[in-house]
Amino acid sequence: MVLVAGQLEDLQRRIRELERAIHLWHRQNEASRRLATIPGVGPITASAVVATVGNVDAFKSARHFAAFLGLTPKQHSTGGKQRLGRISKQGDVYIRRLLILGGTALVRYARRRCHELGGRTPAAATDAGRHCRTGQQGRADHLGAAGPRRRLSCAD
Repeated sequence: MVLVAGQLEDLQRRIRELERAIHLWHRQNEASRRLATIPGVGPITASAVVATVGNVDAFKSARHFAAFLGLTPKQHSTGGKQRLGRISKQGDVYIRRLLILGGTALVRYARRRCHELGGRTPAAATDAGRHCRTGQQGRADHLGAAGPRRRLSCAD
């Protein structure tokens, strides 16, 4: 049992060292810092995107980048009728997972903020307050989803 505890402590120490190295690299990289200004994207996600993608000029548009990540809907079209399904999930699994986790965190923050505000928002509302007032979620959980947006209300 002592051996397992020692291995866990060693593993936690190594994880902290790697996170420190990622944060240091992130602070020195301009593209990573710019990406981290997006709500729901932190140093680890931004560093992973920059390290994986490298030159974003390789993509013609944001839609091409979303397709690279596997966040665009599959097409099931026939006879001239276009049908879009769920996201293709054909791209980089790790980055897609990080982005979805960041989006989920934003939605949870918005819900918690709505409950704290009692369903009302001040005049200078935050993004979470705006979502509470309009009853709509941000785009973070809507990436590639087909159909209408789900509503986020303070009653949820």
